[in-house]
Amino acid sequence: MMMSLDRYVFVAYIILLISALFVNKRISSVTTAFFTLCCWQAFSVSISQFLYEQASNEGILFKFFWYGTWTLSNLFFIWMIYQFHLMQKLRASSIAIAVSMLILLNTLIQVLDFIDRATANSGLMANVYQLFIPASNIAIIPMVIYLWCYEYRKNIHIAAAGA
Repeated sequence: MMMSLDRYVFVAYIILLISALFVNKRISSVTTAFFTLCCWQAFSVSISQFLYEQASNEGILFKFFWYGTWTLSNLFFIWMIYQFHLMQKLRASSIAIAVSMLILLNTLIQVLDFIDRATANSGLMANVYQLFIPASNIAIIPMVIYLWCYEYRKNIHIAAAGA
């Protein structure tokens, strides 16, 4: 059985989360961001087929259902990052900010694509939408690894200077 790209991305997010839990050994901004990435991708993988079926029907309401579901769920996951940081009194890391920005940019692209389809139907945003969403979901992996290594190294230098 062949795995889809979404499932490979999900596995990569899980590996990031497990690695962060192993390295940090506690709840942190990094583990919170990776946990949210995993939940976000799991939601995406689990609901995509249903949303495809609904969006394939004729009518703007079906398209609105597609875009509305993604927009609301994305906003929920941004709120989730914020709420975890607030509850745990965590300072937001560059990783949490990058993950939040990824989700926010995906939401923005989806909203702009919906507006384009509902009004001019120029197809201008359709190409951006089809390329940006999967590319950004993949590109976030090396980006957060780099940011994580940078923050880890910075924290080691701070700890060494204070010791």
